[in-house]
Amino acid sequence: VSTQSTWGFFFQLHTMRVLFVAVLAVASLCLCSAQAPIPNRPDGFQISGAPGAPVVFEAFFDMMCPDSKAAWPTLQQVAQHYGSNLYFLIHTFPLPYHTWSFYANQGLHVVAKRNSSASSQYIDAMFAAQNSFTNDDVPSSQVVANLGKVFEAAQLISSTDFVSGIHDPTLNWETRVSWKYGCSRAVVGTPSFLVNGVSVQGSPVWTLADWQSVLDPLMPTNRLSKVGSKGSFVMGPILKDCPTGTKVCQALPGKTECCSATEFCIPNVGCSC
Repeated sequence: VSTQSTWGFFFQLHTMRVLFVAVLAVASLCLCSAQAPIPNRPDGFQISGAPGAPVVFEAFFDMMCPDSKAAWPTLQQVAQHYGSNLYFLIHTFPLPYHTWSFYANQGLHVVAKRNSSASSQYIDAMFAAQNSFTNDDVPSSQVVANLGKVFEAAQLISSTDFVSGIHDPTLNWETRVSWKYGCSRAVVGTPSFLVNGVSVQGSPVWTLADWQSVLDPLMPTNRLSKVGSKGSFVMGPILKDCPTGTKVCQALPGKTECCSATEFCIPNVGCSC
């Protein structure tokens, strides 16, 4: 084989590789730039407060997620504690590895369409029955029927109307859009939390006091104390001592740092210039 033919072969091979990489890059760009659908209404179900409240608190729940279930009682305490000062919304975010999750989450859309004030009662009933829907071998029609019986017993909707709502293509699409909305907000698991639109790494085991340490400084009467002097802001109990010349900063429950004299302690962030 001549040297010219060999170089020609490698040139063609290199060209094919470059074209292949270019095609992949264009395909990736198309995928990454996909537009999420705009909900027909602002997404989420109101638990407490109103849109004009000083703080907007959002939780993304999967109704079949044990961690969402574990977080719910404390979040109810949070809603009661802050009342009208906190606009509390729940978003449905069905996780694919919980087999019956989509039906359980769509059910909230079904019930809320009939009674927008029944969201909390739906979540109570669903979490109470959650362990009854872990069998993957049951036919989907039976699962939907059993869910209908749960919410009929809770006096939220008739079983017939619930099953009809699950088969409503509009409500099915609405549930999908809610999930896509969560993805657009970088939600990857449940429960996930946003406070005034910013992600907070809250935990299902957080207590009311833990959430107060995050939310209290955002309330109008506390905002001046939040600013404070550099490095001086503390939320909750001090978890450790800091070296001389620095000041303790508990940015989140369990997250404590020592800020230098030139740094600010920023809630949900930590020490930063």
